[in-house]
Amino acid sequence: MEKKYRFNDQFENWEIKSKKVLDEMNGTLFLIDVNTGEPVEATIIFLYSTLNYSGYYCRGIARIGDDIGTLFVPTSGAYGASCRLYFDPDPALSDPTTYNAKIEGIVRDLDDDCRYSDDTTHTSGPKDSEKMKLFVNQYHAMQRRNHNPDIPYTEHLYGVASVLQTIAENCKEIPEKELNILIQAALGHDLLEDTAIQENRIRWEINEEVLQLIKELTNPNDDAHLDEYMKKLASDSEEARLIKYADLIENTSSFCYSLHEPNIESPIQRAKDFYIPILTETTEVLAETSFEKYPKTAEALRLTLKVYKNLLFSRIELLESE
Repeated sequence: MEKKYRFNDQFENWEIKSKKVLDEMNGTLFLIDVNTGEPVEATIIFLYSTLNYSGYYCRGIARIGDDIGTLFVPTSGAYGASCRLYFDPDPALSDPTTYNAKIEGIVRDLDDDCRYSDDTTHTSGPKDSEKMKLFVNQYHAMQRRNHNPDIPYTEHLYGVASVLQTIAENCKEIPEKELNILIQAALGHDLLEDTAIQENRIRWEINEEVLQLIKELTNPNDDAHLDEYMKKLASDSEEARLIKYADLIENTSSFCYSLHEPNIESPIQRAKDFYIPILTETTEVLAETSFEKYPKTAEALRLTLKVYKNLLFSRIELLESE
């Protein structure tokens, strides 16, 4: 059952773009139960912020009391600037037989070098990614997410970029210039695969490095024919494979949250028949590759994906047993 919380007086005029609030949310967050008015503490296990048509929002996993569940934090637009946290307790996460509590600590604090730093602003994005955002908004404008008419496909693209930026900035391995290129490629990773944009437009108006990463991530066939793509992925650059990990994290978290959505036809069956086979095969391919340039970033991405993969399997099992 979904529960609602609001921020305490300290965050009465909360904006998700505030670095101070994001820093606070990486540890313990002090909240007020909307129904009872009682104060509660939330421990953030994993959190990333992104931007869609309705404004900035956060997704993640959190612990409130004895419950572990998925977290959704809308801020503006269609959801209203109501400063509310929507928390969905999930027995599958709280059950020690289906959720490894050690992963919680690993994801929150992988290493002293991977903690959220004081100078990190997770929602800002590189300044010179504005042209790529225009491309993404223009060319993906009519596409929708997971067959849901209410969710634009661009939500996925901004989410992938946000996951990659958040984890990469925490691990502090990737130089700013290289990370800028990766984030632009993450935003545009589906342009060649799913839109009519020409390669030369990306080459001339963005740059060659971003184009080459997008080409590495492009499946020349459809999702029913993955053999060629998997072979290509195994030999892709380390940078392209980091983006692929972020892509899988965003996709897997979205499937976790969409299992209850009424606007999606047969979401559990779609996850089992369509997405999980792709997730399993892609994860296995990535696990066989090495990350010599950015090992901490790759490990952080891998562990985060593991959390959401376990969550997806557990939630499906729980829903099917009801």
